[in-house]
Amino acid sequence: MCSDTWCPLMRLLVEVLDTNHMATHQAVLAAFSSLSVNPFQLFLTYANARPQLTIFQNLLHRAVTYILYTLSSSPSPLIQYLFKDVDILGQTLAGCDLSQGDFLNGLSKRTLHGFYLNLASSIRCASESSPNAELISSLIQASNNASRWETFLKDVREYEEKNRGDDTGITPPPASNIVDTAKIDACDMPDQMVSNATQVRFRHQKI
Repeated sequence: MCSDTWCPLMRLLVEVLDTNHMATHQAVLAAFSSLSVNPFQLFLTYANARPQLTIFQNLLHRAVTYILYTLSSSPSPLIQYLFKDVDILGQTLAGCDLSQGDFLNGLSKRTLHGFYLNLASSIRCASESSPNAELISSLIQASNNASRWETFLKDVREYEEKNRGDDTGITPPPASNIVDTAKIDACDMPDQMVSNATQVRFRHQKI
């Protein structure tokens, strides 16, 4: 795989998820479920391994936010996928802990910590104000990490207050030309994931 795969693939996923069409979300879920690895867990692992790659972080954040705020007659099946299969709460909590590791330099710590706090902020806001707030709240309460998450939200709210002028709810996506020219090394994205994502995108364009 070439070194340019990760950001274009994530941008492709963001474009696919930028819809309220339920069939598209179902197609994404089917494609992800057919893989031997969990794509979102792989994406988060990559974000941890490249803590200063803010382009990728912004796109990943946007993909999660689009899922949480999907407006349709019934909630997107990808919401339950995020909470149950990906364990987005556990992944966010673990990522925040990782971002404070001594093995990271100052800039990497701040960047990765900010990414996970922004992600947590989006989840918190979605549980209160998104069209799927009731479902998201119930999934949070049913999580094994519910108690720790509630404690963690104190830090999230403090972060939101300090960054209120920066609109921490949704991180703006980078310009497309930046994504296209981003050079990302050590890429080992499974070929099947790229193939499935492309097929879903083609279906989406025909809708």
